[in-house]
Amino acid sequence: MDPTRAVLQEALQEMNLAVPVTMIPVADAATAQRLAFLGSPTVRVDGLDVDPAFRTTAGWSLACRVYPGPEGPQGFPPRSMVAKAISQARGRQITL
Repeated sequence: MDPTRAVLQEALQEMNLAVPVTMIPVADAATAQRLAFLGSPTVRVDGLDVDPAFRTTAGWSLACRVYPGPEGPQGFPPRSMVAKAISQARGRQITL
């Protein structure tokens, strides 16, 4: 399993959530532009990037993406960043 999927699965399991995960292949510039893809890997929860610094970034890229990790830059989002994005999404839901 690639590190991004592993981090996502760990965060979901830790929060005891069973939710659908959609993997979208982005193989060309037209798809990247249409999705406002910010580089690989991009992880979004309810349409928002897991990295708050990129939630207002415009444009698109087919480049590799780097995330701030505990020991420096890394090629996948840290589990804590993914878990925080999931928690924030859950907080936006209205329960009656």
